[in-house]
Amino acid sequence: EAPDGTQEQLALAKIRLKSMIWFGILEYWQESLWLFKHALDTDLSLYTPVFNINKYNKTLSKEAFDILESYNMLDRELYNYAEILFGRRLALLSKNEKEQHFVCDKETICWNKSSRSKRYWHINETSDASLTDPYNKEHVICGPRHGCVLSKT
Repeated sequence: EAPDGTQEQLALAKIRLKSMIWFGILEYWQESLWLFKHALDTDLSLYTPVFNINKYNKTLSKEAFDILESYNMLDRELYNYAEILFGRRLALLSKNEKEQHFVCDKETICWNKSSRSKRYWHINETSDASLTDPYNKEHVICGPRHGCVLSKT
């Protein structure tokens, strides 16, 4: 293992990423699913994406941004490398593989993953803290009610 926060650790992370049969990038989720199907030679036809809800102001002061940037320099370099590697893998896919898209149910529901209750609610009700007991945004996840299905465009 390499020490945290070093160029040596970054180099090791790049080697490990390159050797992985598959990895996805959230900002390119549709393309990530194409690569998943291709890398694992699977007939992925239905999936349900799940995401956390965080409703807060995401604007940062320049000072806060600069501090975060300085602490995440190596992470950003790894992410940039991942995007390049991702693009190269994507370029290897056939046109037919790239024509497949997942279409998700427009109705989004949320639930408390740590609750024993089977209760769910619509996403626009998430700000109502009384829906989970006790309410903790880290435990609330959301996704399309009936998932996503493969569709050719």
